[in-house]
Amino acid sequence: MSFSFGADQRFVDLLALALTLDGTLEERVLAVLEHVRRRLLDDCEAVLVSQDQFDFDARHLILGLPVGAVRADIDASIYQVLRAPGFLQRMDQAFPEWTDRIVRDNGKSSGMWLCDTAAAAGVDVTEWRREQLHPVGIEDVWGATALVGKDSFLSVLIPLHCDRPRPTSDQLQFLLNLPHVLAPILVSKTPCDPTSRVKEAISNGLSEAQARVLSHALSGLTEKEIAHRIHRSQHTVNSHLRAIYRHYNVSTRAELMARAIEGNLKGR
Repeated sequence: MSFSFGADQRFVDLLALALTLDGTLEERVLAVLEHVRRRLLDDCEAVLVSQDQFDFDARHLILGLPVGAVRADIDASIYQVLRAPGFLQRMDQAFPEWTDRIVRDNGKSSGMWLCDTAAAAGVDVTEWRREQLHPVGIEDVWGATALVGKDSFLSVLIPLHCDRPRPTSDQLQFLLNLPHVLAPILVSKTPCDPTSRVKEAISNGLSEAQARVLSHALSGLTEKEIAHRIHRSQHTVNSHLRAIYRHYNVSTRAELMARAIEGNLKGR
């Protein structure tokens, strides 16, 4: 699994939250989604999708945990279409290869994702939009998918409603990256406590000072906050962080956190 989130502070915050959460798998993921909804997207709308839950009209993020294996002959009746009755059934009947496409296009973000499926089936996209999307008040749908393990998938669908403002391009890009952030969280182990994290970092070759900076960084603290916590200058903290990035062969805080979520913080 690879990550390229750059220095986007939103992903740093999200990954830091994932590393500090406790509880069941579902409780942790739902907490991440609530954080996204409240802190990062304002009133923007998105839907996180697994094989068993769809909601095209909710004003909040939802999660359907994956069940069973992805397969081409999946029965549309297992989906729960909550506020867009009949939409998914119509789509599934028209394009029975839809589930195969999800697996084939794993990792690719594309605009008009569902319309791409329609075009691939030889259907006029404009007419398909009018017949399938408009009756439920949706102008278009964007989406991206990531596999969770080998037998299930997690998608984000972003419905663009006919009568509501569109998300900004920045919000769309953030949402399209969400499956790739959440997929490793879904398969991660329960995070270790800060003391254990420091001991593990020292055993992997960091100095005690670097290990403490690492622990605070993975908790989401800024360089200024870390400096205040360890009673050192911000310049010193920055120097420690650069050494930590080199040690773990990463270039950003988000990459470092992604590695930690995967349980893969091993030094060179």
